[in-house]
Amino acid sequence: MNLSKLILSVIGFLAFFTLAAQQNVGENLTASKEEFASKLGKQLGISNGTFERNDGQFDGDIAYKYASSTASVEFYKDKIIFGLRKVKRAHNPGNIEEPMLFDYLVWSVDLLGSHTASISAIGDIESSNISYFRANSKRASKNTANEILYTDVYPNVDLRFYTNTNGELKYDFILHPNARLSDIELKYTGVRNLLISDSGSLVYETDWGTIEEKKPFSYKQESEEEVEIIYSLDGTILTFDSELESIQETIIIDPIYVDWSSYFYGNGTNSSGFGYGYTWVYDLDIDSADNVYVTGITNDRFPGLTNSYDTSTNGYYDAYVCKMAPKGDSIIWFSYLGGSQYEYCFTLAVNNNQEPVVSGFTRSADFPITPGAFDETGNISGFSYGYAGFLTKFSSAGDSLLFSTYLSGNGWDLIQSMVIDDSNYVYLAGQTSSTDFPTTSGCYQSSYGGSTSSSYWNSGDAFLTKMNPTGTGLVFSTYFGGAGDDVAYDINISPNKDIYIVGKTSSSNFPVTSGSIIFNYNVLGNTDGFVAKFDPSGNSLQYSKMMGGAGDDWFEGVYVNERDEAYVAGISRSSDFYTSANAYQKTSNGGAEIVVVKFNPGGQNVHYSTYLGGSGDELYYSGFIYNSNVRIAANVREEPIICGISRSTDFPVTADALFSTNPSSSSGGSWNTSATITKLNFLGSKLLYGTYYGGSSFEVPGANKLKRISCYTNILYGGFTASSDYPTTSGVFKENKTGSSGSYFWTGFISKFRDTLYTDDIELNLLDTITQCDRIFSILDAKNIGADILWSNGSTNNVIFAQDTGAFSVTATYGCDTVRDTIYFIKEFSPTVPVLPADSVYCDLLPLITLDAQNDSILASYKWSTGDSTQTIQIDSAQTYFVDIITPRCGTKRDSVVYDFKKTPQA
Repeated sequence: MNLSKLILSVIGFLAFFTLAAQQNVGENLTASKEEFASKLGKQLGISNGTFERNDGQFDGDIAYKYASSTASVEFYKDKIIFGLRKVKRAHNPGNIEEPMLFDYLVWSVDLLGSHTASISAIGDIESSNISYFRANSKRASKNTANEILYTDVYPNVDLRFYTNTNGELKYDFILHPNARLSDIELKYTGVRNLLISDSGSLVYETDWGTIEEKKPFSYKQESEEEVEIIYSLDGTILTFDSELESIQETIIIDPIYVDWSSYFYGNGTNSSGFGYGYTWVYDLDIDSADNVYVTGITNDRFPGLTNSYDTSTNGYYDAYVCKMAPKGDSIIWFSYLGGSQYEYCFTLAVNNNQEPVVSGFTRSADFPITPGAFDETGNISGFSYGYAGFLTKFSSAGDSLLFSTYLSGNGWDLIQSMVIDDSNYVYLAGQTSSTDFPTTSGCYQSSYGGSTSSSYWNSGDAFLTKMNPTGTGLVFSTYFGGAGDDVAYDINISPNKDIYIVGKTSSSNFPVTSGSIIFNYNVLGNTDGFVAKFDPSGNSLQYSKMMGGAGDDWFEGVYVNERDEAYVAGISRSSDFYTSANAYQKTSNGGAEIVVVKFNPGGQNVHYSTYLGGSGDELYYSGFIYNSNVRIAANVREEPIICGISRSTDFPVTADALFSTNPSSSSGGSWNTSATITKLNFLGSKLLYGTYYGGSSFEVPGANKLKRISCYTNILYGGFTASSDYPTTSGVFKENKTGSSGSYFWTGFISKFRDTLYTDDIELNLLDTITQCDRIFSILDAKNIGADILWSNGSTNNVIFAQDTGAFSVTATYGCDTVRDTIYFIKEFSPTVPVLPADSVYCDLLPLITLDAQNDSILASYKWSTGDSTQTIQIDSAQTYFVDIITPRCGTKRDSVVYDFKKTPQA
């Protein structure tokens, strides 16, 4: 267990707070921008507790206490004490029977100079059925609340503690009119040191590691005008500084936990003669050192060109490849890629050697190609305004091309998605109108079958291609489609190298395989979405499914987990798209909706299918080259994360959304779109998180990449924006949008978030010991779907069957965090009813009689009315006898017999 990283997540959450100032007395505040990392999902740390009022069960100075399985927070009138507990690293990690040893971290935050505030519950007090027993008193019920409020803790300042919708502990300072920010002084006790970094972040050191709390992002709530408010330190006393003379408008001070967010552009001017400059981000990736790689198109001038492969644009606009530092504050290297015409670079992946591979399409006959490449000439002249696909691999330093090749035929060839495996083979998918697109012997479909009525984009056949690691030859390549128009928008591979592609089709003879009745076997609308699975050879179709309703439907994103379950996201204009019984959103709210579907491994059915959207359109359509509207991935807990765009004013958001309303100034217009980020539970039945994200103009996402490194699942989100107020973090490459190109200056954006891994407490049973009477086994469930599970019997399954008496222990581990539980299982049988002889009467003489309980219970004891405890006894007197057969936990059974003695009458 990496304690430093684990506790960073915990304390980073605990230290989070917001300060809000009210314009009018009594006005309630709702922060519209909140700490993002904790909103995207439930975090490690203090959560899932309630505020318990002190009715005498705690120390007399404690007003309320908040407790969970790993933490305790005690609320005094002038301070708050935090305590954390974690299992120490075992000396023998392989021995899960080793007794658990705990480590504790305790620190306090004193409210210096505070009033003697009253502390009260907000909302109803609930009385639970858990009771305390105190000496010399009656039993007292446990009274809990969901919120507490320190009233007037400083002049005109309240302090509110509460749990958000994810069950996480949070607190706000509420500044009423005439409050003074300088009154708030927080003294940290129990930390080694406090300091403010060069970037303005608060850093404090504890026995468990170093914690960084980013510089507050502050703004006026009504106008959203940014306000400069910074941390100030005097030893271990934290205060806040601002240039504001008085508080006149609501202000939010939020220590944002977005890793970083930046505009992405060069000097803001073009170098191609267009009259305006622009940069689009189409794909992103991250390596094990947290370096972020970026690709797309630009006609802008960028820094970081020294010693890079290509230092200048070559045509109207070029593709580019860029490597950014882990904190997003600088460019490590940047290179253009292109010839004398247009290039689009749509996809990027980084191999284990930190060598980025990009793919896209070009109109340039002089596109840079390496000697010995698979296709050195291309077919640019084969079709007017045709685009040829290309595939290019850069060195890790960005100073040379390791290979670069065309991939083209006599029509349009658009590579729209690409993925790399661990052996550096490259898988490509897209669309082609070429009748001579390169295919390989024995491939699934060697001949073009698509429409010949149009040779432009979004027409023809889909294709699937695998290139060798050196770019010199094809492993396999195949068309995929029917007589209509078929497009593959995304590709992914499973751990065993099965290949998945998704897209859309209008073909009446599109290849499909049999399965559930929820799938289509003919296109119902103009287009249906499809998902197809190929075996690792690329020559055998494992399954192919179409889904859609009476309108237009298509799939744009696919992600595959370790169990070969495909997560698919797309767009539906149908009101009758299939949704499952447990779907989060069973019906369309109107317009073009996002759809989210999880397929079972064999593709015979789906785990769930749901709409996701508001009453407007959840898409952006450029009218030229297609821009993806939605991408999907899933974290280790199998919770899908969907990044999309929206014109709706009622897109589903949660109460703790970063932006609860669409920030676009004219929502619903064809250009006014905002980014959205959504997280569903693993059943697809519940919204865990939903937010808008962006500025007041529009954002179009081109990139969404989810990648787990160590404890965290990194979420990379990019695209292009026309907003001058896109939310950025301080110290990044481009905090603001500046340049000389005016309103036509479109820039890229990149935002990096983390979906922190966490574990559910394992509760194998409410008791430490369970007993099953007359049952063969008991089911023990470790929960924590997606975690590495290890039971004491060696099983790695989430669920096991306890069949024999004994102790069962289990650990669940997500990278850095581990939880454990142990239970003792006892299998017993209920006692059988003893069978004693029938009642009897003896005349003159009562013989010596043996009574036998005749029991076949395995674990049983005997208790006779005579006091004996053996299975048999001997009796010689007349009376009533009974015997109890007793088991330790499965009850008692009794039988009795009456012996009477009579004298025979004398003659």
